[in-house]
Amino acid sequence: MLNIIIGLISGIVSGMGMGGGTILILCLALFLGKDQHIAQGANLIFFIPTSIVSTFMNVKQKLVKWKIRNNCFNMRGNWSCYWSKNFRKS
Repeated sequence: MLNIIIGLISGIVSGMGMGGGTILILCLALFLGKDQHIAQGANLIFFIPTSIVSTFMNVKQKLVKWKIRNNCFNMRGNWSCYWSKNFRKS
């Protein structure tokens, strides 16, 4: 029953955009007595489908700015991402 409650809380917190993995790792390590590496592995398994779904939903709602995203993967990627995010007006 505790597993279901932890999963439910992590899903709700993740859905609100706060990072459910923090809750998941903390609860697995402290309340269920799992090793930290096992808890972090479970967090990665939890993260992969939620990130795929959220990316799909953002693309579907046309919230992805493809020009900026493509800029992030070139040679000047880190600086151009930082600049476009913090200094450009949309």
